This record gives sequence, C-alpha cells and structure tokens, in this order.
Amino acid sequence: MKVVEFLKSLVMPTKMARYRNMSALIGLLIFVISTYVLSLPFGNALADSAMNYKENYNFLALQEIDEYADEDNKAILKDITDLGCVVNDKGILECETLTDKVNREFKIVYEKDGIKKHINIFFDFYDEEKEEEPAYNLKEQFSNENYEYVENEEQYFLVFTRKFIYYQAHQLEMGNKDEGMEITHNDEKLQLVGLNLDYAGFIPELNLKLEDPNTFGDYIMDKMLVGFSAYARSTAFFQTLIITIVFPLLMVLLFWLFFKRNGRLKRFKEYFNIAAISSILPLLLAFAIAWYLPIVLNWYIFIFSIFYLFALFKINNAQTEY
Repeated sequence: MKVVEFLKSLVMPTKMARYRNMSALIGLLIFVISTYVLSLPFGNALADSAMNYKENYNFLALQEIDEYADEDNKAILKDITDLGCVVNDKGILECETLTDKVNREFKIVYEKDGIKKHINIFFDFYDEEKEEEPAYNLKEQFSNENYEYVENEEQYFLVFTRKFIYYQAHQLEMGNKDEGMEITHNDEKLQLVGLNLDYAGFIPELNLKLEDPNTFGDYIMDKMLVGFSAYARSTAFFQTLIITIVFPLLMVLLFWLFFKRNGRLKRFKEYFNIAAISSILPLLLAFAIAWYLPIVLNWYIFIFSIFYLFALFKINNAQTEY
C-alpha cells in the first residue's frame, strides 16, 4: 500500500505537494540524475548517426582509394605506411622516419564514374608548446583560391599533426557564388565537410603501420568515424544538461514569479522541489521512447513544462490542506 501511495505521489499533483519542503539538494539530485539518464539514449542516437556518415558521399573518397588505386597510388600508400606513424601513450603521433621538423605531402588521384578525385594527404608536425606555426592553416589553406574548382573533379584533404587528425571534403568557397556554390556530381550534392579529432580523446589507438597499405583509406575512415562517434557521445551529456536542468530552472523561475502572489506555494524552493518531482514521469516516458524515437528528446522540455504547469495549477488551487 505504501508503495502504491508513493507512486501516486509522483504522478498526482495534489499528492506531490508533500515534497514541497524537502531538501533542495534532493531536488537538484533528481535533475542531475535526469541528465545522466537521458544522455544515454541521446548519446547512443548521436553515436549511431555519426557512424552513418560512412555511407555519405562526401566521406566515400577515402574508402574508395583501396578499390581504385593504381600501381602509382599503391606505391604512395606504401610510402605513407612506411613512415611508421603511431600514436603513443601520451596521445602524440610519432613517426619512425619523419622528424618533427619535416613536413610531408602526398597526393592520390583516381577516377570513378567520370569524376577525378584528388586525395591530398599532409603530415604537419609543428609543436604548439614551442610556439611553432602550422605549415597549413586549416581555416584558409584548403580553399578555392589555393585549390581551384575544376569541373568533374573533387578535392579532399587529410592532415595529420602531432595531436590531431583533420579531414575536409571539398574546398572552401567552392563553385559559383552566384549559384549558391551548389555543385552536384552524378546527382550527388557536394558539401563542405570538416572533421577535427584529437588522438588522445578520440583516436588513441591510431596506428598507420599497416600490414597491407592498400587498406589505408578504409582504416582511416573507420577510425575517424569511431572517434566522431565517441565525440558525439561526449557532447550528449552537455546538450542533455541544457534540456534537463537549464530550461527547467528557467521554467521554475518563470512560474514562481507568476504564481507566488496568489498561489498556495510561495517560496522558490517549493516551486523548485515540485518541478523536480514533476520531472520524474516525463523523464521515464522520454527515456523509454528515446531508444526507438530519439526525436522525443526535442520535445522533453515541452512535455515537462505542460505537466509541471498542470501540477502547479492543481496544487495552488487545491481546496484541502496538504
């Protein structure tokens, strides 16, 4: 019976009122737990969406190297793997035959379905701690000014530094500005894509000393997408934090200012605690549904606000003591 009464107190507004004077720390703990709980399906959805980029046209070029490389390109791939580059336990890329004072450039060119694809690969081992400047300015270097767009040709850029890997599909300001810079090749729209991941946080096991150099493209893309997936998961908590704590606190403040004069609840603490209890039911519903329909997370704050407002209305207008 006590269990039933407790469950009722989580969903029935007039019974929620008993929690209005509980410690605000308990209310805060509920909101924090909500953040962790909802970040699980949200992070899973973001990670899955990141891995889906493997089939995106603008990420296919690296993977296609292995299939379309001719003998000259295969020799270039072997040169790259022969550098002996491996990320060490400090998250720094070290190459056996490449010192930190030498930069290297490689270009692989192949053709598929009438489109010539240029894969530009760079090793830039500048040292930030020694205030050294990078050889390639990632914000400006790979632009239409330096790599002019040619019809039926595509440019891709892959940069390895000591601490991170950078991938860019297509040039900055590519195409005709008067036409919105929209270019399609074989009905595929070219989109500028940039991906920057540090080894230590997201690709700690990167090892370019491959037994088969001809698997280089697929290996790099898999590692980058796994790293991007991990990055997506890491951002899920902070995005969920806004949904489950920041927005609810704004709702608490707004409803407190609006109802405190005429309602039975007067103190900010009371409104805060009722908000925490009111969040439990929307949280459980959103958590269950989000594994199948992640978009429900976009509606969480709306669902919570409606239920919270309903609870406040019932409590503030109750005819009996609580």
